[in-house]
Amino acid sequence: MVPLLNGIDHLALLGERYGRGKVIAATIAVECERVAPGHFIQRSPFARLYVSSDGQDLLGSTLAELENIGFQCKFFDDEATLMWSKIVFLAPMALATSAAALPIGDVMSDSKRKAQWEACVRESAAVAAAEGAKVDAESVMSGILKMPPEMRSSMQKDVAQGNPPELDAIAGPILRAAGRHGIEVPSTRALVRAVEARVAEKKSRDVLAKN
Repeated sequence: MVPLLNGIDHLALLGERYGRGKVIAATIAVECERVAPGHFIQRSPFARLYVSSDGQDLLGSTLAELENIGFQCKFFDDEATLMWSKIVFLAPMALATSAAALPIGDVMSDSKRKAQWEACVRESAAVAAAEGAKVDAESVMSGILKMPPEMRSSMQKDVAQGNPPELDAIAGPILRAAGRHGIEVPSTRALVRAVEARVAEKKSRDVLAKN
């Protein structure tokens, strides 16, 4: 079993249910959107699949085939770094774009929003380090700044469409681990509250539109 879900907590849950040896940690980074049943459009210029080296013997040929069609694939020896690298990359971007209801380029062009995003990246990296991962905040920020300015996060799309956002899966690991290690994450918490406010506002507008 190779789950490509957002977050971290699902690994333990799946391991308890099916046996930890049957679950191979992995992450995927891509912006895609379902436009019809069975029809997906990839909107990002990249598709990155990173997998724990525990699955190298089983999945080596599969990843080679995916690389042939354009995926960037890599095996990781360090599971904590594998999983937390995506959290540190995804959570600040998803929270910042969703809180602002703006694509990443517009967030970066606003000095206040960009500063809050940067703080969130550093908070997330500090929590990741406390969890045993090796994630460099500066490298994460450099990578996000190179992304297409029109790119939107899946969380932002969910909020705009009135779908439940993956706040617990994406931001929850940071907040829970921060609590375990006594790390202050004020920017992350502020962004989570802002996203929650967006969700509540969308629900109110939808109710009014129906009445």
